[in-house]
Amino acid sequence: MREDTKYSQEEKKDQESCATKNDQPEIIKTYTSVEQVILSKIRAQVKEQKATPGTKNKQATGVGKDKLPEELAPGEQITFCGCCARQIQKTNLPLNVDTIELAFLGSAYVAYLEYIKFAARLILTFFLTSGFFNLLTNSAFGVDCQSPAQLSKSNQQNMECVKNWVTEFSLGNKRSEKALMTSQSFFNLFSIIICIIQFQKFRYQIRLTEEECDEREINAADYSILVSDIPDEFTYEGDIENLNYEQLLKEYFSKNLAVQQKQNKKANQRDNNSNKDSNSNNSNIADVLKEQPKETEIVSVGLCFDLKKFKEIENNLNQLNQKLSRCKDEKQKAKLHHIIAEVAKQRDNFSKDYTTVGENRYKINNFTGYAYVILQYEDDQERITEFYEDVEYFASLITGKKSQKLQFQDKFLTIEPAPDPNNIFWLNLRHTQGELLVRRSALFFITLLLLGGCLGLLFSFQLIQMKVGAEANKDSVIVTILSFSISVSIIILNLSVQIGIQFIAEKEARPTKIGYYDSIVIKQAFGHFLNTSVLLFIIQVFIYQDGDGYGKLFKAGGLAYNMNSIFMTNMIVQNLVQGINIPFYVSKSIRKGFMKVGNTEHLQKLVGNQEQLNQYFENPIFNLYNNYSIVISSVFSSLFYAPVIPFALVWTFFQLVLKYWVDKHCIIKQSTLNVGPNINLCKEMIENLEYALPLYCLSNLIFFVYISKSNEYDSLSIFGIFIGVIHAILPMELLNERIYPIESSCSNTKSYEEMRLTFITDYDRENPIKKLAAIKKHYKDLKQKAKREKKLDVNCSEFQDSIDFSQTSSSPIIKNIQALKKEHVARPSIFGARYNQGEIQVSQAEKNYLQNLDQDENQKSLLEGKDEFQSQNGFGQDQDQIQCQQNQNNLFSNYCKNMNIAQDEENPNQLRNGATLENDTQQNYEKQIKKQTSLLSAEGQQQYQYIQEELRNKNNSGSSSRQLSRQSTTQVVNEQKKLKQDDYLQESQNIDLQKIQIDFENLNQKLRSKQNTESTNTEHLTNGYNEINKLDENFKLDESPQNQNNSKYLEMISSSKTSDLLQHFIQNSQKISQLNEIYNTSDNLSKNFDEVKTQQQESEMKSSSKKGLKSREKALSQQKKNSKMQDQYIKRKRDEENKQSLHLSELFFAEDIQFNRSVTPFSPSDINFNNSSKSYKLKQELFASNKQQQQIETFNFNSDTEVNGESIIYNQSIQNMNQQTARKSQYQHS
Repeated sequence: MREDTKYSQEEKKDQESCATKNDQPEIIKTYTSVEQVILSKIRAQVKEQKATPGTKNKQATGVGKDKLPEELAPGEQITFCGCCARQIQKTNLPLNVDTIELAFLGSAYVAYLEYIKFAARLILTFFLTSGFFNLLTNSAFGVDCQSPAQLSKSNQQNMECVKNWVTEFSLGNKRSEKALMTSQSFFNLFSIIICIIQFQKFRYQIRLTEEECDEREINAADYSILVSDIPDEFTYEGDIENLNYEQLLKEYFSKNLAVQQKQNKKANQRDNNSNKDSNSNNSNIADVLKEQPKETEIVSVGLCFDLKKFKEIENNLNQLNQKLSRCKDEKQKAKLHHIIAEVAKQRDNFSKDYTTVGENRYKINNFTGYAYVILQYEDDQERITEFYEDVEYFASLITGKKSQKLQFQDKFLTIEPAPDPNNIFWLNLRHTQGELLVRRSALFFITLLLLGGCLGLLFSFQLIQMKVGAEANKDSVIVTILSFSISVSIIILNLSVQIGIQFIAEKEARPTKIGYYDSIVIKQAFGHFLNTSVLLFIIQVFIYQDGDGYGKLFKAGGLAYNMNSIFMTNMIVQNLVQGINIPFYVSKSIRKGFMKVGNTEHLQKLVGNQEQLNQYFENPIFNLYNNYSIVISSVFSSLFYAPVIPFALVWTFFQLVLKYWVDKHCIIKQSTLNVGPNINLCKEMIENLEYALPLYCLSNLIFFVYISKSNEYDSLSIFGIFIGVIHAILPMELLNERIYPIESSCSNTKSYEEMRLTFITDYDRENPIKKLAAIKKHYKDLKQKAKREKKLDVNCSEFQDSIDFSQTSSSPIIKNIQALKKEHVARPSIFGARYNQGEIQVSQAEKNYLQNLDQDENQKSLLEGKDEFQSQNGFGQDQDQIQCQQNQNNLFSNYCKNMNIAQDEENPNQLRNGATLENDTQQNYEKQIKKQTSLLSAEGQQQYQYIQEELRNKNNSGSSSRQLSRQSTTQVVNEQKKLKQDDYLQESQNIDLQKIQIDFENLNQKLRSKQNTESTNTEHLTNGYNEINKLDENFKLDESPQNQNNSKYLEMISSSKTSDLLQHFIQNSQKISQLNEIYNTSDNLSKNFDEVKTQQQESEMKSSSKKGLKSREKALSQQKKNSKMQDQYIKRKRDEENKQSLHLSELFFAEDIQFNRSVTPFSPSDINFNNSSKSYKLKQELFASNKQQQQIETFNFNSDTEVNGESIIYNQSIQNMNQQTARKSQYQHS
C-alpha cells in the first residue's frame, strides 16, 4: 500500500506539471501483481511522453544533425515535433568539429566562421608584412618620445610625445627618422598587394565551401527561382472571377523557361552581333525556344500576397489571448472567449481564401508581383538563373554577356535564384519600388542624425576627460581611469547605435533577409567604426585646440593612449559578454520557472499561446548580422590606427581568435536551429571588407602628414589608395571565377518530389498565410514515410495528431496537454484499462474535451487507435464498468453526429432503422482495406484481391458497400456466401501445395521432439473443460435481475481478451462476409489435408514422421471431442447471449474498428512466450456473423521446448474450422 501511494503521488505530480525533462529514463520495477505491471507500463509511457510541445520544440530546434536510424540507441525510435515538423533526436557536436560539418545549418554559418578566420589571417598578414617592422623600428631606433620629467622641465608636454609603454612602440617615436618612415610606406604598399592576393584565395575558398555545402545539404531553394515584376492587371479572355492565376503562370513558365545550356551561348552571340532595343531581347529568347521542344517541368507556382491585414488579425488575436490569460472574472472570460472565437474564425477564413486552388479578382488585387516557382530538377534552376542573370556593366565588359529578360503581358520579368524559404520577409513584398526609394532616403538622413548625436556625446566625454586631466596635473592613475571610462562609454554608445540602426533597417522594408542583413551590417559597422575611431580622431585632432597635431596624438592621455585602451577593452569585454550569452541563461531560467509552476491553468496565465511557449523554451537565435558588423568594425579600426599604434594589430588578432571559439560555442551549444541566409551574405561581407585596404593606405597618408616634420605627401600611400579603390570597385568575384575555375561536381539528379520531405523547411511552411496547413500536411507526410520505414514512435505520432496547429487559438496549451493525456492516459479508462487504481486521474475538463471533439480527424484518430493501444499494453478488466460504458456511449454518439448518422432514441447505442453510414465513402473504405491487407501474407493478399474484385462487380449498380441496415445484415451475408462458395472452392484448389508441404515438414520435425504430446493435450483439454465450468458458474443466470446479469456479462466481455479480439474481427457486414468466405477457403484446405498428408508420408517414408502424424491425428480427434463439449455449452447459452453479442457487434461496427486480422484466425502476436517457465498461451478464437455466437476459450499448453508459431497456427486453424463446421450444422438444425 505504501508503494502504491508513492507512485500515485508521483503520477499526480507528473500530470500537474506542464513541462518535464526527459533527462533520465523511467525505471520500471518488477511487480508480483499483474495489475501493478499494467500500471507501471502506463506510468512509463506517460513519463516518456509527458514533455510539453514547448520542450519537444526546444529539442527539435536545437543545433545538431538529425540522427540516422542506425545511430539510434536500442529501442529508440524517431519522433517529430508537431509544431515545426522537425526531428527531435539530434547528434551533439563537439566544439572542435570542422566548420564544414555545420553545413546542415546552411552555408551562412559555415561561411561566417571561415570569415572570422580570414579576418584574423588578414590582420596577421598586415602585422607580419608591415606592423612588425613598424613595431621593431619604433622601439629600437625611435628617440623622439621623452619621459614626463624631461618634458616638465621644458613645459612642452602638449607639444611633444610623452614616453610610456604605448608611445614607445608607436610611430611618433621615430618621427625624425625619414629613411625609416619611407621604408615603412614601402612595407605598407607591399601589405596591400599581399592582402589582395589573400582576398582572391579566400573567395576561391568560399566558392569551394559553397559547392561542398550544396552537396551536403540540399534545400528547397536549390529547386526554386524567384520571379518579380509580374503584372497584376492583364488581359484575360475567360471569366476573371474563376481565373486560376497560378495555373496560368505555371503553363506560361513551363513553355517559356525551357532553356538549355548550349543555347545560352547562341543567344549571347545574337545579342552581341545586334544593336536592337530592349524588345529584341524577348524575340531572341523566342528564337531560342523554337529550337527547344521539351518543356520545363514545374512543380508549383506560389504567389505572394499583401499580408498586412492578415498580420493585423494575428496581432489582434495575440493581444486577446494575453488579455484572457490575465483575466480573472468569469463573465469577462466568457466574453473574451466569444471574441477570440470570432477573430480566429476571421483569420481562418482569410487564410482559406488564399490557400484555395482558384484565384478570384480579390486575390489578384492583393497580388504583390512576386512568385516563387518550384522546378522539378535542380539543373533546370541553374540553367534558367544563369541565362536570365542580371549582368552589371563591368561584368559585361569582362565576359561579353548581356542581361536577358522574359516578357509576360507586355512587361519584362526579373528572374533570379530564389532565396532560402526562411530568408524572405513576406510582409515587405507588398511595397513598390517608388515607396522603397522614398522610405530609404528618409531613413538615410535619420541615420546621419543618429551618428551626429553620437559625435556630440563623444565630444562631451572628451572635454570632461581633458578638464579633469588638467586639474589632476597629469596624474597617470587618473589619466588611465579616464581612458578606460571613455572606452566603456564608447561600448555603451555602440550598443545604443546598434539598437537605433536595427530599427532603421527594419523600416527600410527589405524583401529578403540578405538585403536586410547587408544594410544593417554596413550601418552598424560604419557606426561602430565612426564611434570607436573616426569621431575620437576628429575631436582630438581638429576640435580640441590645446597643442599641435603631434602632441595631441602622443601626449599623456592623448589619442594613441586612449585607442590602445579601447582595443584592449574590446578584446576582453566583447568576448566576455558574448561568452556569457545573457539571453541564453535568461531563457533557461524562464524554462525552469515554467517547470516549477506545475499547473496547466497557471501556465496559461503566464503565456498567451503555443507560439509564445515555444519561444520561451527555445534557445536564442544566433545574431549573424550583429557579429558580422563587430568583425568588420574591428578590422577597420585596427587598420586605421595600425600605422600609429602597431599594438592595435596584436589586440585585434587575439580578439578575433577568441571570438571564433566563443561564437562557435554559442552556435553549437546555445542557439536554436535556424537556417540562416545562404553564402551570398558572406560574399557581400567580403565586398565590404575590401574597403579596409584603401582605408589602411588613407590612414598612412593622414598620420604621415601629422607626424612627419615635412609638408610632403606620401606618394606611395596615394598609390595604395588608388589600388585599393580599384580592387573594391571591380567585380572581383567574376574575376575569381576566371582565375580559379571550379569543376562542377556530379549534379543532383533527384527530383523535388523525392527530396521535399528531407528539407528542414520550404516556402509554404514559411509563408505566414499557408504556414499552419503546410506544417500539418508536411508532418503527416513525414509520419507516413517513417511508418512505412518502421522508424517512427507510434505513441508520439498519436499525440502529435491531436496537437492544435493553430498557434494563436484561445487555449492551445491546455488543449495540447490534454491531447497528450487523451492519447496515453484517458484512453485506458475508455477502452477497458484499470483506471480506478489511484494511479492516473483525468480531470472533468479533459473528459468534457474528449466528449466534445470538434474535429472529425481527431475523432477518427481516437477510434482507430484504441485497438493498437490495447494490443500494445495488454489491458485487462475495467472495474469501473459503468463509467467505461458511459464513455463508449458518448464516443458513439459523437461519432454519429460527426458522420450525420441517425441514432435510435430509445437505444442511443444503436442506429435508427434505415440509417446507414452514408458519409463513409467507398473510396475511404477501399483505402482502409488496402492498408489492412498490406500486412497479410502473399496468399492472403491474393484472396483479398479476389474478394475486392467480386465485390466491385456486384456493387457496380451504384449501391454503396457499406450502406447496410442492421436488419438486412444477416441476409446479405448468407446471400454472399452462396454466391461465392463455389468460386472460393475453386480458388483454394489452386493454392500452392509445395508451401503447405514445407510447413508440414517443419511441423513433423517439431513433433518428433515431443514424446508427451498426447498427455499434454489431454491435460490441456481437461483444463479447458474446467475453465468452461468456471465460466458457466460466473454466467449463471438469475431469473429476476436480468439487467444486472447483462451488465455482469458485458463487464466480463469488455475485461477479457474476448473483447479485444472481437473488436479486431467484428466489422461491417462485408468484412464479416469476407471472414466467412476465407474460412470456407480454410475448410477447403482442411479437406485437402488428408491428400497432402499422404503425399508427405510417401515422400519421407520415415517411421518418426509417421508416429508424429499419428499422434497429431489423435490429438485432433481429442480436440474434436472437446469442441462438442463447447458446442453443448454454447447451445445452452445461445438464447441469453444472442442479444448481447448482436448489440456488441453493432456498436463496434458503427465505430469502424480496425481490421488487421482478417485472413488467418491466429497470428504469432497472439502467442505470449514466457522464457522463465517455458510455457506459452495459445488463444483459440471462435467467431461467426452477427446472429452467430462468439466465445473464446484459453488453453494452457506446457512444454519443454518452443514450438514453431506458424505450424501451430496452421494446425489450430484446421481444428477451428472443424469446430465451425459442426457448429454450423447445429445452427441449421436449430
